Amino acid sequence: MGTRIQKGLMGTFRSGLFASLLCVHGFAGAAPEVEPNDTQAQAHVLTITDSGATVSAMMGTGPGAMTTDLDLYSFDGKAGEVPSIMVVSDGTWDPLVALYDAAGNILDMNDDAFPMNPGSTSTNDSRIDRYRLTGAGRYYIAVTPIPRYLGINFRVQFSDMGQGGAYLLVVQGVSAQAPAPEPTPVPDPTPIPDPTPIPDPTPVPDPIPTPDPTPAPTPSSGGSDPWIVTIEVLNAHNDTLVLGKFKGKYAIPVAIMSAPGFDALTMIDESSLMFGATGNEKSLLRCKKKGKDVRVDKVRDGIKDLVCFFRPDLAGFEVGDVQAILRGNLVGGGTIEGSAALKIIEVSNRKEKNWHKRHNVDPRGKRHHPRSR
Repeated sequence: MGTRIQKGLMGTFRSGLFASLLCVHGFAGAAPEVEPNDTQAQAHVLTITDSGATVSAMMGTGPGAMTTDLDLYSFDGKAGEVPSIMVVSDGTWDPLVALYDAAGNILDMNDDAFPMNPGSTSTNDSRIDRYRLTGAGRYYIAVTPIPRYLGINFRVQFSDMGQGGAYLLVVQGVSAQAPAPEPTPVPDPTPIPDPTPIPDPTPVPDPIPTPDPTPAPTPSSGGSDPWIVTIEVLNAHNDTLVLGKFKGKYAIPVAIMSAPGFDALTMIDESSLMFGATGNEKSLLRCKKKGKDVRVDKVRDGIKDLVCFFRPDLAGFEVGDVQAILRGNLVGGGTIEGSAALKIIEVSNRKEKNWHKRHNVDPRGKRHHPRSR
């Protein structure tokens, strides 16, 4: 039986399974997943309302069934928005969620959400909610089962199958996107009346200037919520080579992106920065004094960003980690927080007992394991 037919037969089961979640936890009514959605061109376009978007979906053909499925969704985001992307599973499988831009660059990725998602019954469920979008455009969400790690251009790093199951995809924090209006019907032509005297022309008022897009709010010392910053874990380059190695690994360069109303070079207390698996690791080595205009999607915006280097031996990354978290303070008071995907992946030649520390399982057995840096 084909995958599409099998997934179609699971529709009734899926809707009944999550009916209680939708009612109890206040999620908006779920729309069914649109299949096929395995490639960027086939991505299920999300309908974003004032309350966000919720999709009822199936990974693979059923709960516990082994699968190589990859579900892709798309939405239009604006600069400064911080989308909250949650995968609430039926508890039978371990989801991985990733956020991409239109060029296929992986922006952020998460395996296990902490604290747990609203409505989740499993600590394995995933969430992305610390990435600030840098520009307006089309963004993509990818969902797949562990241990099918994702890389650039939606490529799966390993061909292993994972267990599938039902899930809700909940997206919030993105502006509502109204559907395209219906075309206005063209009325029947009316007879041309006899010409009348042309009155004096009415003075044309000066045009009302169109306001610039509303910039992201400026972070301040007020409030207890952290200011979400956009970070990017950069590839190693000459600077890291000069800084030397720590337990055989080069320092990890991280860019903290500036934005309208937010100058990362002057507004961040560099000495307070912590970076690693949880964001509480005191791993800072040093920051560039003059900053650097880091390219985003191969384009420089002309604004210098703060680039800092962190010690890998203190960052606390374990085999299987897919996300890096940064925390720190603002110079005038207040805190910052941000996350991004780990993009440098090595392969361990030995079996790691702590491959998936939080799950207490070793899904890859005696085969090679991914190691993120």
